[in-house]
Parts: sequence; structure tokens; C-alpha cells
Amino acid sequence: MVRKLVEKYAPQAARIAAFGAYVAEVKTALSSVELSIQRRAIDIARRNATSSIQQMMQPTAGLDSVKAAEEAVKQLTATIDAGAPFAKKDHDYAVYARESKERVVDLNQRIAARKVT
Repeated sequence: MVRKLVEKYAPQAARIAAFGAYVAEVKTALSSVELSIQRRAIDIARRNATSSIQQMMQPTAGLDSVKAAEEAVKQLTATIDAGAPFAKKDHDYAVYARESKERVVDLNQRIAARKVT
């Protein structure tokens, strides 16, 4: 919603210097908030995937837990992919996203190993 308002008033911000400075501050704050929200979304998806993998690794776990773990890892991958634009803008986020992708590879290997046994 805020992003739409910023875009809507961009022409006026270009004409009025003080308003332009304010819109620039809003854009900076908005980017920061969006980045924070994306990072939290990845944190939640990582926790869900890790929890699903732990449940899958239980000796009594069945095929449903394997499917749930696969779905959780897919959700994590989708969340990471949704934040791709942020990786270009913020180095710390790019590192975090890369580490999360490495985690996805590890989780997929665990799922594959569980399917074999």
C-alpha cells in the first residue's frame, strides 16, 4: 500500500524538493521494512523445514512426515526465491539467502536419505 502511494506521488515529489526529500526517506524506510519482513519470512520457513525434518527422522515417522518435510522445504525455497530482488540490494541479505539455499540442499539430502531407508 505504501509502495503504491510512493509511486503515485512520484511526479509531485520530482517538482517539490521538500516533498521529494520526504518521499526519498519513505522509500528508504519502506525498503528496510520490506527487507526485514522477508528475512523474518525466511526465518519462519527455515524453522518449519527444520522441524519437519526432525519429525521425519523419528523412528516411528511414516510417509506422511516425509511428504510434509518435502513440502516445508519447497516452501522455504519459494520464500528464498521471493526475496531475490533484496539480494541485489543488500549484501547481508544476499549472504543470508545463500546460506539458506545451502541449507535447502542439506535438507533435501536428508529427505533423500530417509526415502532410501
